[in-house]
Order: sequence, then C-alpha cells, then structure tokens
Amino acid sequence: MTPAHVLGLRCTACGSEVPLGPAFAGCAACEAKGRVGALEVAYADAAFEPTLLDAWASRPGGVWRFRELLPLAAGVEPITIEEGATPLVRLDVPGPARIWLKDETRNPTGAFKDRFH
Repeated sequence: MTPAHVLGLRCTACGSEVPLGPAFAGCAACEAKGRVGALEVAYADAAFEPTLLDAWASRPGGVWRFRELLPLAAGVEPITIEEGATPLVRLDVPGPARIWLKDETRNPTGAFKDRFH
C-alpha cells in the first residue's frame, strides 16, 4: 500500500513519471534511448508539515529518521541494520580548498552500492 503523500516515481533526467514499484535499472524511458535516468520519489506538496522538522531532529540518525519521505505504508515498522548516517569527513589538503568525502564504508555492510551512479 502506497502512502497517500507519495505520488510515484519521477525521472531526474527526463521527468517521466511511473507508479511506485521496483525500478532497479532506473528510468525505462531513458534506458530505451540509451541514457541513464535515476528515479526519485515524487511527493504531494501538502504532505509536509512544519512539525516534521521537529520529529526528524528528535529521532536517531539513519535513513528511517525520515520515514515520512520513504515509501513505507502507515503502521509498518521498518527492518533496519542501522544503515545510513554515514559521516562527511573533511580531507586535510593544502590551500584554500575544502574537500569533504562521504564515508560509505561505515554502513553495516561496508557497501556503497546503494548509490545509483
């Protein structure tokens, strides 16, 4: 069951919209044209109340902190292995540049493969 505030999936490259469901290869319309298009969840604008910011700030880190943004049916408890909340680490480099890396190795599986690109 799809939550009411989730409209479906939208391609970040071409704007195609598809119903919520497995789409592990990304956007089929882009793939048919030899391109790569990542899909993101499209939300109803009215779904986000200011009180959500307080709720998110009060929860422990990780992806389920933002459960209202994820396609999880109401009343369903997520299964987690404490994924997410990987830190940004500043590299010590000479000069005025500031370079930050996202340390995905701190995920429980040590994998970075949940990134589309």
